[in-house]
This record gives sequence, C-alpha cells and structure tokens, in this order.
Amino acid sequence: MSVKFFVGLATAGSACAIVVSLVAVCVIFNDINNLYDDVMDEMGDFKVVADDAWDRILMLHMNPSGSSNAPPVFASLFGRQKRQAFPDRCR
Repeated sequence: MSVKFFVGLATAGSACAIVVSLVAVCVIFNDINNLYDDVMDEMGDFKVVADDAWDRILMLHMNPSGSSNAPPVFASLFGRQKRQAFPDRCR
C-alpha cells in the first residue's frame, strides 16, 4: 500500500467527520430553536395566568369581602368617623 492511498483514506475520513459534524450542528441548532419557541409560548401562558392572579389579588385587596358592592379599603380607611374620646372602660 502506498502513501497516496493512506492520504486519500485520511482525507475521506476527515471529510465524512466534517459532514457528520455539520449535520449534528444543524440538528442541535434546530432543537434549540424549537426549545426556545416552546419556552416563549409557555412564558406567554404563564404571564396570562400570573396577570390574572395578580388582578384577583388586587381586587380582593380593594374589596376584602369579595363583594363588588363593598367600599374599597382606601375609602373605608380615610372616610371613617374618628372617636372623640376613649370609651368609659379605658379610663
């Protein structure tokens, strides 16, 4: 066997390894892009759920009884009647 045969064999083997590596890079790149798209979709769904939960928390905070007819907490705090003196049991 001559040196030319071994050089040709090494070149062919290297070319095959390069082609296989390029295909693997393309497959991995595609998988990462699909993962990114899936994560972004799930984050959008999570944002909707989180915003809905936050809106419910704020609504419950504004109306502690859960009734939409109840006065907001802010108005009930600053619109209340203040006592003029302590009750008799405190003297």
